Amino acid sequence: MLKQNWFKKLRCQRGFSMIETVLSIPLIGIVFAMASQVMMTQVDSYEMVASRQGELTDARYSLNRVADELLYLKTSDVLAISSNSISFVDKDGNDTSFSTTVNGSTTSLMRGTDELLSGISSFQLTYLDSTGTSTNDMTMLRQIQISITTKAIGTTPGLTLSTTVIPRNFVYASYQ
Repeated sequence: MLKQNWFKKLRCQRGFSMIETVLSIPLIGIVFAMASQVMMTQVDSYEMVASRQGELTDARYSLNRVADELLYLKTSDVLAISSNSISFVDKDGNDTSFSTTVNGSTTSLMRGTDELLSGISSFQLTYLDSTGTSTNDMTMLRQIQISITTKAIGTTPGLTLSTTVIPRNFVYASYQ
């Protein structure tokens, strides 16, 4: 008897009423709207990180390229120095330089006439003597600090990469 009452009651209440169905549709819509906002924020974050990763890779490559070339300089190879450029004779005997150039609103790091990196905000070279003091005397030059800063994107600040190079042939130049 108890089983029969339970089955009758179950048979009478088979589905949702119209009011329950109508009320659940807007609630489901609100939940989906909130979930889509969270997903869009995540997609935007991923795009920004992927963009910055490519930018970092390009900046790191350029910094390493400059450092590698300056590593093998001889004192006599340096032709001119300034805070944002250096002119020298490369390992193949060609006069070249690392400097910046501005084309419209874009600043680029150049090696001679070839563009290494575009979209930078600064390229700084600091020349140090054997005591670590800043110098502009090419004969006293022992270390070169290189710093590259990329442009800021929106509210994200630019990336700054730096390194110090001690050219192999500069260290003992005054002792020979």
